[in-house]
Amino acid sequence: MAGWNEDDAKKAIAELIKRGTTDSAFRSLALSDPMAAIREINPEAFPPGFKVQVVAADGHTLTAVLPDLVQKGGELSDAELEQVAGGAQPYNPLDPTMPQGGGSVTNLNPFQYP
Repeated sequence: MAGWNEDDAKKAIAELIKRGTTDSAFRSLALSDPMAAIREINPEAFPPGFKVQVVAADGHTLTAVLPDLVQKGGELSDAELEQVAGGAQPYNPLDPTMPQGGGSVTNLNPFQYP
């Protein structure tokens, strides 16, 4: 295998969950060192920087995933601007300045416009 793909990851996680519900030693390993547990399932190295966290569903646990840290300053980087630049304008049938009929509709959500 030349590296992990999405299907490999899904299979490994499914096997981790399956073994983690029936094998107490493997469950302990998965909770304390998830990467070691996954290496037991598939010895192929994960991409550098890839992390796996395993949480036991015992009791009441709330898991919050924080997005990437936003840099202060309020300005977008050139890369971020490229991601949002597109030039498309949402179609608003209630706006008399918008062309009526023809063209493509990129957004027709009646709850978005007054």
